[in-house]
Amino acid sequence: AEMLPVGLSTVQRKVVARLSKAPEPVSQAQLARDLGRSRASVHSAIGVLRQRGILCPAKLALAPHMSGLQTSQMDYPWLDVRVEYA
Repeated sequence: AEMLPVGLSTVQRKVVARLSKAPEPVSQAQLARDLGRSRASVHSAIGVLRQRGILCPAKLALAPHMSGLQTSQMDYPWLDVRVEYA
């Protein structure tokens, strides 16, 4: 689980964090409003997360194998090697 965030953008990490801690938003537009991001950036992030198998392809939710993030009380720090080695 600690290695999950490597390679995710800030918006992608925020989408995963939001979907792991709260009920599914009604739409991508609502998720964008919740995150304070543009609809385009959230749409792009969701596309990448679906392609990587992190989100369900048919609905705005974490993929079934990621459901442990919703019940976990562990708070892993996000690792981003781009920042670490910049």
